[in-house]
Amino acid sequence: EGKDINKAFGDKVIFKGAAFSIYNGSKVALVGPNGSGKTTLIRMIMYNDEPIRIAQGAKIGYFSQDMDMLNKNLSIIENVMESSIYPEGFARLLLARLLFRGDAIYKKIDILSGGEQVKVSFAKMLLQDINLLKLDEPTNYMDINALEVIEETLREYDRTLLFVSHDRRLVDAVAD
Repeated sequence: EGKDINKAFGDKVIFKGAAFSIYNGSKVALVGPNGSGKTTLIRMIMYNDEPIRIAQGAKIGYFSQDMDMLNKNLSIIENVMESSIYPEGFARLLLARLLFRGDAIYKKIDILSGGEQVKVSFAKMLLQDINLLKLDEPTNYMDINALEVIEETLREYDRTLLFVSHDRRLVDAVAD
C-alpha cells in the first residue's frame, strides 16, 4: 500500500497525495495515458520507495519489455528452468502453450524474434517462486495467438498481479 505519495520530475508533478492498496490475490491494472506515472509507480513499488509499504512475505517478480532476464547464450528451456520452482514437464507445457513445441525449446535466445523473447521472458517469470507479479506492457510485440495465451494464463494466475497495459481487452479480461 501507499499513502500520501508524491513524485515529480522537475516541474512535472506525477503524483501528489496519491494513495493505493493492493490486496493479496487481486489482479490490478494500472491504466492511463503515456507519461502519467504508471511505470514510475511500478518501479517505486519494486524498490519499496517511501511511503510505499510491502508485506514482509512478498516475493516480487518484475516483467519488463527489455528482456534483460534472459541469457542470450542459453536455450529457451535452459533459460526458463534456471529459476523455475516447477518440474521441466510443467515448463514444457507452458512453453507449448506459447507455441514453443518440440525441438523449438532448444533454440538459443539470440536467434529469437522480439516477440518470441517476450514470450520466453513471460514464461520464465511465471515459473519463478514469486507471489506478486508486476508486468509492464506484457502484450507488446505479441501475435494474436500469444495474446490469447497470455490473457488466459493471467486469468488463471492465482497470485497477486499488478500490470500496466494499454490493451483494453487484456485489462477487461484479467483485472478485478
